[in-house]
Amino acid sequence: MAAEDPIVYAQLCKLFPALTPKQALNLCYYSLGSNYEGVSSLTDSTPAASKKSLESIQKYFDVRSLTDLKSEFWARFFTHQINKKYSWTDAHSLKVLGADNVSSLLPLFPELTRDLLINTIFHYFGYSMNDIALSRGISATHAEISVHEAMSALGAGSDQLLRTVISSRFMGDLC
Repeated sequence: MAAEDPIVYAQLCKLFPALTPKQALNLCYYSLGSNYEGVSSLTDSTPAASKKSLESIQKYFDVRSLTDLKSEFWARFFTHQINKKYSWTDAHSLKVLGADNVSSLLPLFPELTRDLLINTIFHYFGYSMNDIALSRGISATHAEISVHEAMSALGAGSDQLLRTVISSRFMGDLC
């Protein structure tokens, strides 16, 4: 069994404040490639308990599959890292994040226009189409269409693939 030092995992828990520390750790281990047996071994639990914990997290985040849950984990992780790199103190606030700040990411996404990038990054950060529309003074339909156009330009046929593409670009930027 691996030692679960709460100090070591405190930062991880901040990325997932709605989860218990054990759930956040289970999600981390699973997202890094461990199966139920591996997660249970690392957390001194049973494979059935690990599976139940991950399924509970999946329901909380309202994702269709455990694969999508991994995408959710990595999206939050990279969002946090990008926020730190670009000194965006509160990406949970559209006013702080702002269109101008997001525009600084244009070199990472040369196939997108500024408008497509802004709406897509806000979507990636978890904002609803209505929130994006209100913050940008556009219609929710316009926001949704622009995210779909960005998905097409990036070759991502689903929200999960869009998160994967954006996360991989962020990873490259952080290296």
